[in-house]
Amino acid sequence: MPSQFMFMQKSLLKNNIRKWTADYWSKVEIRSNGATTTLAVATLQKRRISRRSDANTLDTTPTTTALIIGSTGALGSTIASYLHEHQRDANIIGVDFVIPPLQNKKCLNHFIPLTDRTRTLNSPTTLADLTDQIKSGLETYDNGHPNAIFDVIICTAGGFIPTVDYSDPNDFINGVENMLRQNLYPVIAASHIAATRLKPGGLFVCCGAASALGPTPGMLAYGISKNAVHHVIQTLGGLKGELIRSSEIQPTVVALLPVMLDTSANRANSPEGTDYSQWIKTEDIAKELCQWISIPDLRPNSGSLVKVFTHNKSGKAIFRLVR
Repeated sequence: MPSQFMFMQKSLLKNNIRKWTADYWSKVEIRSNGATTTLAVATLQKRRISRRSDANTLDTTPTTTALIIGSTGALGSTIASYLHEHQRDANIIGVDFVIPPLQNKKCLNHFIPLTDRTRTLNSPTTLADLTDQIKSGLETYDNGHPNAIFDVIICTAGGFIPTVDYSDPNDFINGVENMLRQNLYPVIAASHIAATRLKPGGLFVCCGAASALGPTPGMLAYGISKNAVHHVIQTLGGLKGELIRSSEIQPTVVALLPVMLDTSANRANSPEGTDYSQWIKTEDIAKELCQWISIPDLRPNSGSLVKVFTHNKSGKAIFRLVR
C-alpha cells in the first residue's frame, strides 16, 4: 500500500507541475521515490512537447479579444502584429502615449491614445490619471462594443533610467519616481482594468525583469519598480479570488522576466562590441504568448514569474519558471 508520503508526492506533482512544457524544466528531483518522480516528469514532458508541436500549426481558435497596454513599443507592437497574423479574427485594442505608425496601426482594431501630462500641464501623470485615461478610452470603445471584456490583457509598457549618484536628488529621487511611473503604474492600472474586464479563465501578462530578481547596482530605481511588478503579479495570481472576486473561474496571472530584449533602443544604448546573439527576440515572446492564449494548458500556474533568456547554443528563447 502506498505510504502517505508517496501520496503527498504524487499530489505535489499533479498540482504544481501541472502539464508543464519541457522548455521550463531543467531538473526535478525528489529524493524519496526518485524513479517514480522522474518517470512522471518525463511523461509530462513528452506529452507537452507533442501538444506544443500541434500548437505551432494551430490556427483555428475562436475570436480573441486582447488589450495591449504599451502597444506602440517594440515588444507590444510585435505582440499585436503576431496576434493579428496568427489568431483568426483577433480583436486587438492598443493603448499607448505614442501614436503607432501606420503599419502597426493596421494590426489594431482600436487605439486609445494617452496624454502625457508632463508635456501638456507641466506636471507628472499620476496613477489615477493614467487609469482614468485608459478607462475613458475603453468607454469610448464600448459605444460600439457594449460591456466589452477581454480574453487577454498584456502590459508591456515600461522604460529604463540608470541610477548613478544617490546623493543627487535629480538622479536618485526623481529617477525612482520616473521608474515607478513608467514601469509600475501601467501594471497597477492594467490590474484594475483586469479586475472588471478580464474574462473568467482569461490571461493577464505583465513584464518584469530578470535583473530585478537580485540586487541591481547602477540601476536601483529600475530594480525597485520591476521588483514591485513581480510582487503585484505574485499577489494577484497566487491567491484564488484575489483579482476577480466575482468568479469561481480565475484568470492566469503571469509575469515575464526577460534578460535583455533585442530592440533598436536597447542596441542604441549598448556598449560597442555587445554580443546581440544572446538577446531575446521580441517575436519569440509574441509566439509563446500566442500559444498560451490558444491553449490554456500551456500556461504556467497563476502567480508565476517566468524568466526569459536565450539558449547559448541554439539561440532559441527559453522560458523558465523561477518563482
